Amino acid sequence: MADQAAQRDARPQRRADVRLLVWRYLFLPEFADMREDIRVAIKGFADDFTQLTEAERDNPAAVDAYKKEVENYVPFGDPQNYTIVMQGEVLMQVQYDPPQELKDRNAPAMQRLETIGQYFALRGWAEKTIESGSPHAAMPVTDAVARAKELRRAEDFARAVTMELALDHDRIRAIVSVAEAVERFAHEAATPGDLDWCKDILLAASEMPIVTHSADYGVAHDVLSAAARGLAAIVRREGPNDQCRAAMLKLARDDGKVASAVAESLSDAWTSDPVLCRTIVARELALAVEPHYSGGWTGEEHDAAQKKLAAWAKEIEQEFDRALRNNEAPIITLS
Repeated sequence: MADQAAQRDARPQRRADVRLLVWRYLFLPEFADMREDIRVAIKGFADDFTQLTEAERDNPAAVDAYKKEVENYVPFGDPQNYTIVMQGEVLMQVQYDPPQELKDRNAPAMQRLETIGQYFALRGWAEKTIESGSPHAAMPVTDAVARAKELRRAEDFARAVTMELALDHDRIRAIVSVAEAVERFAHEAATPGDLDWCKDILLAASEMPIVTHSADYGVAHDVLSAAARGLAAIVRREGPNDQCRAAMLKLARDDGKVASAVAESLSDAWTSDPVLCRTIVARELALAVEPHYSGGWTGEEHDAAQKKLAAWAKEIEQEFDRALRNNEAPIITLS
């Protein structure tokens, strides 16, 4: 069935959207003899279920969903839904305006698309700013921050963002992307208040809960990695900062991609805060050499061994936390 669908969609007439073609048949004189046939054919779209499988045709919900989708195409076959503006004797401007009933029905979906567009516009600005190393000309830095501020909600970063909250994820990624881009490559064009807001966003983002061993981990990865890179840029510019130190140390404890993002960002902060950077590197080296506690694979002995291992790791982390609070740079050894 999939092969048949692929062959069907490869036909030349299947490669163009009817919504982009039909106006030609309705208004251009060379298609006058086909005009009525085209109108009748398009009008019958909503009652033609041959595109559905037999199982779908027997499913009222599937039929209703298909009918509602196709009904968006039907008005394209009615000349009354178009406005024609002639520009000279040859050029023609054609504007389609759907019936009010369809506008009202599709209003929630259009609002959702508009919202998603806002998110991706901000992310696009942030990505272009990071790629070029300077504020992208698509919008002023102050405007980008102002738009990101409007998206912020009080509960952001207080809970893990899961696949079920995809739209929330896009919104939060837009906010954090702007904060990262401004702190890394647009701080000179930002106001002190905007920089403070971006810093607060990155610190809050670093606290977002994650579930590392699940499909939802990938959802949070972008947010936490952006926070790590943005915080490193703040350290590079401002020097040692207790809040940024604590946040980066926490992010470095992740055993996945977020820790990698922290490691990659250390080059930005190494000169300004060598104690923080050396602490992160030394701690990871210390934790990489795990002691062996014999306990088998299952049972009480195994559980006891795992508890010993966890206690060992916690002791190392606490020791490095104490040294960092005392601003003591650890000695990095590779032996």
